[in-house]
Amino acid sequence: MIEVAGKQVFTELSEIVDPVHTALLIVDMQRDFCSAGGGFDQLGVDLSMYPPVIERIGELIAAARQAGVLLVFIQMTVLPGQASDSPAQIRFNLRLHDGHHGEAEPLAYTLDGSDGQRFVPGLEPQDGELVVKKYRSSAFWGTNLDLLLRSNGIKSVWSPAARPKAASSPRRVMRCSPIITSSSPPTRWPAMIPPSMRRRCSSCPGDSTWRLLR
Repeated sequence: MIEVAGKQVFTELSEIVDPVHTALLIVDMQRDFCSAGGGFDQLGVDLSMYPPVIERIGELIAAARQAGVLLVFIQMTVLPGQASDSPAQIRFNLRLHDGHHGEAEPLAYTLDGSDGQRFVPGLEPQDGELVVKKYRSSAFWGTNLDLLLRSNGIKSVWSPAARPKAASSPRRVMRCSPIITSSSPPTRWPAMIPPSMRRRCSSCPGDSTWRLLR
């Protein structure tokens, strides 16, 4: 750690991922997105990449729990009757499968209370672990995620973003903490960042600037 302009700046990997001030965000690992028979599978989306990724994330979650890292599970949610979807969001969903000229219905996924909204087997939160429901791509938009991170003294966030849209939550975290992302993280904590990423790692506590690694 060094001090710059009176501010403490993390310089070592062990400081950045110290379990005392680190959170692990599990974003959108839900059945409609990742599981056979879910909403995306019914649309014909190739889900072949998910089984090995789910296994690796499961190992990472186990290591984080053992180390005492704060876990936060982000759960994409759509309210019944699309009450949580603005016209712009509906248009966005239509464009995802070329239905923006009216030939198709908006994508239907992660309806609140549905089986598809549930987390994939093996990646479910345990009792007492935090779950944040989100209604847009970013988990910081209209949720209490920022409050939860600040209230628990979190300065570093790790997010194994397995889905492209899941990366929007790490991007928004730049307003409160550093972030490191990887879709195939190693399984030991704190020695959890691949060597190629360690060389590029930068971190500042609190509200300082961070660098998104991907």
